[in-house]
Amino acid sequence: MHLKLHTSLFAFFLIISLGFSQCSPDPIYTTLGVPGMWPSTVQGIADGTEGVSYSQAFTMIVPQDTTIDLGVPFGTVTADISKISITGIIGYPSGMNTSCSPSNCEYPGNSNGCFLLDGTPSASGTYTVSVSVVAEVVYMMQTIALPSYDVDYQLLINPSGGGCPTPTCTFS
Repeated sequence: MHLKLHTSLFAFFLIISLGFSQCSPDPIYTTLGVPGMWPSTVQGIADGTEGVSYSQAFTMIVPQDTTIDLGVPFGTVTADISKISITGIIGYPSGMNTSCSPSNCEYPGNSNGCFLLDGTPSASGTYTVSVSVVAEVVYMMQTIALPSYDVDYQLLINPSGGGCPTPTCTFS
C-alpha cells in the first residue's frame, strides 16, 4: 500500500510538471495563418519581474513553401519547406528555461508549433533573447539548408522591489 501511494504521487507530480512546461500554438495567430514566429519582434514579449514566475509562449507558423534565390543560373524559385528548426535560444536570465512543442524544436512545412520561455528570473535587467533558426527546403528533389538566422527579442526583467532596472530612470 505504501509503495502504491509513492508511485501514484510520483506519477501525479510528473504529469503536473510536464503540463507546466508545455505550450500550444496560439489560435489568434494560427487562425490568421500568417507565416512566421509570433509574437513578432515588433510586438515584443511581456516584461517580467525578478523572483516572480514568468512564461512567454511563441507560436511558429510554417508555410508549405517559400521562394529562395539560388543565384545564377536558377534565380528565384519556389521550394517546398522540409522543416524549420530552432537550433538555439540564448540570452535569457538565469532561472529560466526553454522548451519546444514538438520537443525536437523542428517544425515541418505546412504546420504549426510553439516554444516556451519560462521560469523564475533571478536577476533584473534588459536581456536580448536570441532565437537561432534554420530552414531546410526541398528543390528539385534535393534538401537545401538555408543560412541560419537569429530573431532577437528584448526581455525586460524588473527588480523585485518595483524599482528602476536602468540607471537612467527618474522618479517624481
